[in-house]
Amino acid sequence: LTRKQTAAVCDYIEGNLALPLSLAALAAMAGVSVSHFKALFKAAVGVPAHRYVVRRRVVRAVELIKAGEPLAQVALACGFAHQSHMARAMRGVLGQTPSQIAREA
Repeated sequence: LTRKQTAAVCDYIEGNLALPLSLAALAAMAGVSVSHFKALFKAAVGVPAHRYVVRRRVVRAVELIKAGEPLAQVALACGFAHQSHMARAMRGVLGQTPSQIAREA
């Protein structure tokens, strides 16, 4: 992907974390097929698109948790199906649960 394509896709992801983000939609934004997008995105960003999206959602969730938002609302605002889905993702990425992060804040 070119820098412009990568920036456009990453900006779209950042602005739409609460929505379902399919590989097909991201590939269409970049103007390539899904199979090409997967390889090109990983080469450009360093991680697969799904992992990138999950990490961005976790980062956003941490920001909202530290701001005092209720955990269930944070999960939905960040595109997780439910609070336990967010907790699994946070443990996988950060090694901490949402409640641990909330206590630290």
